[in-house]
Amino acid sequence: MQSMRDERLRIEADLERLELEMAELEYDEMSVWASIDDCMWALAAQREHRDMEIARVATMEQRARAIRRMNVASDAFYIWHKGPFGTINGFSMGRLLAQHTDWHEINAAWGEATLLLQHIAETLGVAFHRYRLVPLGNASKVIRLQRPEMEYHLHGSDQDAFPESFFNLGIAAWLDCLGHLEAWVLERDSSFRLPYKITATHVGNFSLLFLRDDEAWTKASKNALTNLKWLLAWSAKPLATPAATS
Repeated sequence: MQSMRDERLRIEADLERLELEMAELEYDEMSVWASIDDCMWALAAQREHRDMEIARVATMEQRARAIRRMNVASDAFYIWHKGPFGTINGFSMGRLLAQHTDWHEINAAWGEATLLLQHIAETLGVAFHRYRLVPLGNASKVIRLQRPEMEYHLHGSDQDAFPESFFNLGIAAWLDCLGHLEAWVLERDSSFRLPYKITATHVGNFSLLFLRDDEAWTKASKNALTNLKWLLAWSAKPLATPAATS
C-alpha cells in the first residue's frame, strides 16, 4: 500500500511539474507570438513608410519632368507683350495705324502661334478632326479636312480685309482648333478657365478676323496669345498626360 501511495505522490508531482512546464511553454508561445506581431506591425509600418517615400519620389520626379517640359516649351515659345501688342518669340501680332507692324512680322507671329498650338495638342495627345494645322513660319496654313478639302492661309496682307478671305477663313479654323483644345482640357479639369472666352470669331470681346478694325484685331490677337500661354502652362501640369481623344 505504501508503494502505491508513493507512486501516486510521484505521479501527482510529475503532473504538477508538467503543468508548470506547460504554463511556461504557453507563456513562451504567447511571448513569441507577441514578438511576431510586433515584427509584423513594424514591417507593415516600414512598408507603409517605404510606399509613402516611393510615392513622394514619384511625385517629385513627375513635377520635375513637368517643370523641365514647361521650361523648354516656355523658352521655345516666349509669349509676352510690347506696348499694345501681344508678342511671341519677339514677333508682334496685330497692327495699329500709329504703330506700323510689317506683314512679314505679323505672319511670322502667326507661324509661331500655329506651331505652338500644334505643339500643345501633340503634347496632350489631342487630334483635331476638322482641320490640320501646317506651321510653315510666315507662310503657315491650315487644311480643312471636310470634303471638299480646302487650304486656308495663316498669313495675310492688306488685301485680306474681308470676311471670306483665305486669311480670315484660316483664322476662324485656327480659332476652332483653339476652342477644341480648350474643350478637351475642360473635360479633364473642370476648374480650368481661360482668361478670354473663345467663340467662332472672337477672343474675349474682340474679333480675331482681320476686318480693318486694327485696334480690335490687335486686342483680340493679344488675347489669343494669352490663352495660348495658359494652355501651354496647363499642358505642363503632372495630370496633363498624353491620351487619345475624339
